[in-house]
Amino acid sequence: MTTKIAALALSMWALTIIANAQTKVSKYNGPLNEKNYSINILKRSSEERSLCISLPSKDIHKKNGGIIVEVKNLEQFRSALNKAKNQYVKLNNTYNQKQIKTLEKDLKIKCKVKGYFMYGSLWQFQSKLNPNFHYSFKQTDESIESTLIMNTGVLSSSDNWFVRSEGYNISFNSPEELDNFIALFSNDEINKLLQES
Repeated sequence: MTTKIAALALSMWALTIIANAQTKVSKYNGPLNEKNYSINILKRSSEERSLCISLPSKDIHKKNGGIIVEVKNLEQFRSALNKAKNQYVKLNNTYNQKQIKTLEKDLKIKCKVKGYFMYGSLWQFQSKLNPNFHYSFKQTDESIESTLIMNTGVLSSSDNWFVRSEGYNISFNSPEELDNFIALFSNDEINKLLQES
């Protein structure tokens, strides 16, 4: 994991340039995730801070975007990720034992965040977003494949609902990948980012 200076700050739903810490982390090789993601600290004031998590794009015309998690709501975000991981593991065990061949299932997990994307040269924001957690299972004679995808769905600008992006997602192919992702949002890791910003 490497750290570099990035320019992002949140003010009245617009990004203005200030010096902040950005952490690049390793990519997952899931079916819908071919690019790296990053985590930035966004500041509205010394007290109001958020995590800007860029995710791989489903929109070839709007490649920059992802989700925003307020630091004060970080525990809720971690809880949602842990619930998704636990359901992922449980479903893997269940469907493996039942010898089911294929299955697609949306998981009922509440996780309130914000969405953002770049449209032209301007940042756009969706003030309320509940990401979808989707589970996929496929079993053949040779292998078993299971995937958990966190997907923003279509994003619309809160200022203009006609301005949209197809959305952003990240996929996980094992409990270990989920654990590694969740660990990035531990109090220790976030405190490091806050101190560096």
